[in-house]
Amino acid sequence: HEIYWAKIPEFFGNPITAFYTDDLNHLLIYGRDIPYLSYTDSLEDTFQKKCGYSILENLPALVENLPGCEKIRFDYRQTVMHMFLDNYVMPMHDWCKMHGALPLTGHLSGDEGPMLKSICRFGSAMPFYDCEDIPGIDDYLAARRDNSYMGTAFNDLGFSMIILCKQVSSVANQLKQGNCSSEVLTSLGWGVPVEQQLAQIRFQQGLGINLIIPHDY
Repeated sequence: HEIYWAKIPEFFGNPITAFYTDDLNHLLIYGRDIPYLSYTDSLEDTFQKKCGYSILENLPALVENLPGCEKIRFDYRQTVMHMFLDNYVMPMHDWCKMHGALPLTGHLSGDEGPMLKSICRFGSAMPFYDCEDIPGIDDYLAARRDNSYMGTAFNDLGFSMIILCKQVSSVANQLKQGNCSSEVLTSLGWGVPVEQQLAQIRFQQGLGINLIIPHDY
């Protein structure tokens, strides 16, 4: 974000009123989330301090069903998630606050599901929402030109817009000021009737979304 502050600081506050971040995650290999595991050089020391034992001595338990593997996997995912939030998301949030008190919003990559993708890419979505000023989601589910996803709890890919909207609106209403955003009309392309586009937006508004971010066509 420093380049914006260096080049156009006079625009902070007007017309720049917020910062939007897109598709954040700590592991993004399109189409493949398993068996890849996130790693960084500071993981060993951080894990030892947080959990009290060595992750390097227990690496097989991350991929093999060994005794005690459940706890080791939970500790690993929890540690990596907090490293992602503490070392990347929160510094970005704090930077925005120090440079004009601009709110941070945006969404993760894969927050729409399924759960396995979410666990691999960022651990859990709701702690991320808490790191934003305006919790945000992506309505990638809407890339169905017939709006079919609105008629079922889960679409054909196993995604649920209902769960996604209620998660983010829950954090927004309990921990923030009630505002939550959604990147809407994702990848629909041209030729979709306006009434159909409005139906998608109103569907989300009915589930608690109140800040609409149009997706690039």
